[in-house]
Amino acid sequence: MIIGVLGPADSVGHVVKVAEKNEPYIDLIPMVYRNYCEAVEILESRQRELEGVLFTGFDIFTYVSGLVKPLVPWEYTSCNVMTLSCSILLAGSRGYDITKMSFDGFGTLNNIILDAYLEIGYSPDQLQVYVPRRRKNNEKNYIDYLCDFHTDLFKKGKISCSILGLSESYARLKESDLPCYRRMFFSEPVRDQLIKLRLRHQISENSGSNAAVISVETDVVDHYAIYGKSELESFYRTKQVTESIYVFGQKIGAAVIEATSGRHYIFTNTAIIRNETNNFKSFDLLGKLIADGSVNRVHIGIGIGKNAFEAKSNADYGREKSSLAGENSLYVVFGDKSVHGPLTPTGANPQKRQNCRLQEISHKSGLGLATLQKLDQVLKQYRIDVVTPVDLARIYGVSPRSMNRILLKLESAGSYIENVGTDARHEVGRPSRLLKINLE
Repeated sequence: MIIGVLGPADSVGHVVKVAEKNEPYIDLIPMVYRNYCEAVEILESRQRELEGVLFTGFDIFTYVSGLVKPLVPWEYTSCNVMTLSCSILLAGSRGYDITKMSFDGFGTLNNIILDAYLEIGYSPDQLQVYVPRRRKNNEKNYIDYLCDFHTDLFKKGKISCSILGLSESYARLKESDLPCYRRMFFSEPVRDQLIKLRLRHQISENSGSNAAVISVETDVVDHYAIYGKSELESFYRTKQVTESIYVFGQKIGAAVIEATSGRHYIFTNTAIIRNETNNFKSFDLLGKLIADGSVNRVHIGIGIGKNAFEAKSNADYGREKSSLAGENSLYVVFGDKSVHGPLTPTGANPQKRQNCRLQEISHKSGLGLATLQKLDQVLKQYRIDVVTPVDLARIYGVSPRSMNRILLKLESAGSYIENVGTDARHEVGRPSRLLKINLE
């Protein structure tokens, strides 16, 4: 796929760098302008050569949109909360009062400024921040207005410095020695927009065949998730899982979109999915995510449909069935709503395997099967990895004494409980044990 990247030199360079690393099958055509007024002429002369256009900011996108008709899909990159939060903190690390600042280049997303401050611990009543008006249609002197806007605020003592999303205003203010920072660049927003363009292109290319969507939900391993003692390790494991999913998507030429809460969508077509799953008999990605050891659970649904919307709906239904089953598994949901599955890494039925395990534990420990089934359900439903006996009793719905009897029988029966430390949150009394329970 050929995508033109339209923007100033620094922004275009960043997009090219991200694409070389994450989207090797996309050919990028850099289209650099020195003044945003040049963007119209550049796009008009090059658009017919392209299969998509990525603008490096919202402002240039809106300016060009009023003057040029799209012939191919257009998208634009935008600054997200994390990027802006880091930019603000950078200014603070240089000694500037970050509660008194001006911003530009964030388009209609001015709420992102407040969200960024909330993310780093500031409330609205602590802030004195300023944002310029929007660019008017065909306004050619907008950069002049922006420079006057920031300069006037600084001279009146209303701001300590500025964070700028537009390279032209940044270059001009830097020459005048006004304290200012160019907003930072992260790879995720660029990658997301490149994927959207590839997805839109792929949908148009495959309009004559059935769409297929893979819905993947993962629960990342975190031995201290309840107590927040390993956030960095959890972040690293999450990045590992995301990377595995993106690599798989690139391998089959699919578009991957990262949603929320450990969920990803992979957009492709039925022919590719049939080939990749050996006609829906196995799925390598399921086994790989489990083998990596970075996740507790993997729930996958593959949806087939006449279009991407129907396929995504079916994929979500399949993923929900896997989640309700409580095991690492995959379900395929076809256009007629028929369901195939579950597929598991070993090919066995997960519910039958689980019942056999619990029956074996029941025989060894003397605990009733119903007690073990409820305990297993609680551990999975609340995604408990490490817990104290008191907290587990509360969630399970019994007294601490009753829960201690259950745990004692499990400890006596074998290696079903591991003591991984103590919880010293309570100042009074003996610290509680931290237990890792394994009924697998």
